[in-house]
Amino acid sequence: MIRIHQQTLALVERTLDQAGLGVGDVTRVAYMNYSREIVEQRCMVPLGLAMSRSTWEFGREVGHLGASDQIVSLDHLVTSGQVRPGDHVLLLGVGSGVPISCAVIEMLAPAPWTLPRSTTSDAEKARLA
Repeated sequence: MIRIHQQTLALVERTLDQAGLGVGDVTRVAYMNYSREIVEQRCMVPLGLAMSRSTWEFGREVGHLGASDQIVSLDHLVTSGQVRPGDHVLLLGVGSGVPISCAVIEMLAPAPWTLPRSTTSDAEKARLA
């Protein structure tokens, strides 16, 4: 287990280095939707980050969704306004057989699906122009 933790931390460090970031630049962490103890002890404590920066509160409501935990949690962060342009979200997971995956996403702009829809039709816009 110690070796897995060491490899996970090394992968996070390498991922953040490649992005020109440090762990302090990470706004939120989307880990697997497991128990609080697992998220805290296997992810947040080793990273030196508070649980409030994890997606555990959301994950405990929806439960473990398999390989989509991080993507569903990222969507929740985006649609609920918990991340904004300029924020960095770390996606981290460990699968069966112990493959470790990590990515860091920089929010460049609001996601298109979170923007208010225009109620003016294209024809009306053309007429008003």
